[in-house]
Amino acid sequence: MLNFFLRYLQSGCGTTDDWLGSTDTPLKGFSWRSGRKLDTTGILMWSEPFVFKLDDGQEVAIVLMDTQGAYDSGYTVRHSATVFALSTMTSSIQVFNLMRNLQEDNLQVLEMFTDFGQQAIKATGEKPFQKLLFLIRDWSFPHEHPYGLTGGQGLLDEKLIIKEDQAEQLKQIRRHIGSIFSKIGCYLMPYPGKTVATNPRFDGRVVDIDSEFVDYLKEFVPLMLNPKNVVVKKIGGQQVTGKQLVKYFKLYFN
Repeated sequence: MLNFFLRYLQSGCGTTDDWLGSTDTPLKGFSWRSGRKLDTTGILMWSEPFVFKLDDGQEVAIVLMDTQGAYDSGYTVRHSATVFALSTMTSSIQVFNLMRNLQEDNLQVLEMFTDFGQQAIKATGEKPFQKLLFLIRDWSFPHEHPYGLTGGQGLLDEKLIIKEDQAEQLKQIRRHIGSIFSKIGCYLMPYPGKTVATNPRFDGRVVDIDSEFVDYLKEFVPLMLNPKNVVVKKIGGQQVTGKQLVKYFKLYFN
């Protein structure tokens, strides 16, 4: 998905309708591969910031960040929590990539990881993190919640609701998540197709991806990156520059 983000940004944020380019062009950018084995470790940032002007004339830089998975068995919980916390604290939008559904254990992991990060931020009276978006891949229940943002919001409302008969721990998890993110969303993506899922030689060519997935890809990417939708990074309620963000990142890391 990140490399489709790159393709969109490199096209000028969709200034042309064909930002996906040739359907027979391999997908390049961040390192990736098919299969179960880990590809990304730690945190990777794309070396080139993409500078655009918002509608109000403000100039902003978009920087893409990739992190290792939250559930990688090759690393300790503390290591994974540190990576997640650092990426969340330095991002204006954190995309939590999940397979097939939003489960209770996903919420528990999110609570643990964000609690770790919250301890590193001085209380300001504001929610410490900005936007969280659950991206559910291979969503198999469009008859319950349709693909896209609207269906995702329906699923999110269903999962985050606090019920009287819930265990207190489950209520607390939901209160915690709601208290630390300024905005939470969810997007449901269909199955990308057999070639993507099973062919080890798949190299990202759009022609090999199911058309339904491509349709929602064309919708999802601009939702994240079109200048009209960009969320400017803030810390303590104040917008930060690139230099300030590097300073904060080093501070968090130490």
